Amino acid sequence: MDLQRLAAETLDRAAEPILWVDADGRILFANEAAVREFQQSRDALEMRRVFEIAPELDGPLWRELWREIQRAGALKVEISCRAGGGRTFPAELSAHRMQNTAPEIACLFLRDISEQQRLQDLKNEFISTVSHELRSPLTIVREGVSQVMDGLRGELTPEQRRALSIALTGIDRLARIIKDVLDISRLETGKMRLRREWVNLGEVLEEVAASFKSQAVEQGLALRVEAPEAVKAFVDRDKIIQVLTNLVVNGLKFTAQGGVTLTARAFDDHVECAVADTGPGIDPEKQRRIFNKFEQLDATPLKGERGSGLGLYICKGIVELHHGRIQVESEKGRGTTFRFTLPNLRPAEIFRLQVSDPLHHAAESRGTVSLVRWALNGNAAPALVDQLEQLILIHSGRRGDICVKDSEGIWLGMPGVSRKEALRVAEHVRGAEGSGTPEITVVNYPEDAIAERELFRKLFHEES
Repeated sequence: MDLQRLAAETLDRAAEPILWVDADGRILFANEAAVREFQQSRDALEMRRVFEIAPELDGPLWRELWREIQRAGALKVEISCRAGGGRTFPAELSAHRMQNTAPEIACLFLRDISEQQRLQDLKNEFISTVSHELRSPLTIVREGVSQVMDGLRGELTPEQRRALSIALTGIDRLARIIKDVLDISRLETGKMRLRREWVNLGEVLEEVAASFKSQAVEQGLALRVEAPEAVKAFVDRDKIIQVLTNLVVNGLKFTAQGGVTLTARAFDDHVECAVADTGPGIDPEKQRRIFNKFEQLDATPLKGERGSGLGLYICKGIVELHHGRIQVESEKGRGTTFRFTLPNLRPAEIFRLQVSDPLHHAAESRGTVSLVRWALNGNAAPALVDQLEQLILIHSGRRGDICVKDSEGIWLGMPGVSRKEALRVAEHVRGAEGSGTPEITVVNYPEDAIAERELFRKLFHEES
């Protein structure tokens, strides 16, 4: 039996494109489905690299994926592919490392998920629309009930007041559920935008604790904050408050004695926040599912109604949107600690994040954004860096500009500025006395690149 021939026939009969690729992204084999999808002969496909049919998989990204394939043996990602006739389609790429081959080879399975994404988009649009449409009448209903409760429509009997109080509680709960559904819709569609800034996490913890102080006193619980002033992070302040608020609400809801402690600590490459309670704890099996959508704790809340099971799912989404991680540690009868970590970002990474929104806006409005980099020696004295920064701010003179610095240089984002104007500003700065004659790089969206990754690759002189 010719097993090699049978294997080749099996691959050719597969309905989805299958490729064999090496560490450099060269296509070594393409099945019949790939030939049909990309409208090229097998010989032509096997002379190309995977980057040519999947433009998102440029050199640096492919090397990252290849290292992950080597480490884990397999991975799954979503990419865009360029089919025959210029059609672009979203695809789920499943990559598997093939054993005992020289050179090393990975097998790529490409599945067109256009229809799946269309249905998902329809579902998310429906949820978002319905949620938005519900908010306005719900606000009107709440205002009407509140006016009656306040006696603006006449005196109430005790029974009427109790009934309206129950109705008001239900309205508020429904409003929270609608808000949670909207947050989930934004998270899952990638529409939740972060407004990052430097935040003192100790101050944030104090602010969150202060909002629950009266509730903790009423329940006879301690509410403590342990955080040095030096713990800072480049995050969306409101979103981190939302995460901490949800964790504190859960802690107070299920804790009968003791209290809740909020902590923040700084490490070399990340910061960590934790909310610990002295409640009943969570079963190990439940801990594995606790961050799933609609997952609820088995314990009966000591205060307030049972939640919707969406809060922790949203917390996880927000933390991961910050490129962080969240986890739970718990023992039955010994309390629960929710802990999340956020990475310490280098100045260059912070600059990328800050100019992401202007680039996104420029893409939607057909605008322009120029990025300028003044590169310095990595050992540049802080005084020289500060002096160069002042010169840049004087010559750019625009309130909407984004400026980030470190010992290796200074980056400037200039929304609405052409490449020619940005280059003029850059040369003025370099020619000024005390600038240190730095090396200049100027790139512009959309003149130099329309893909964000490609734009930054050119700005930072990264290899393709």
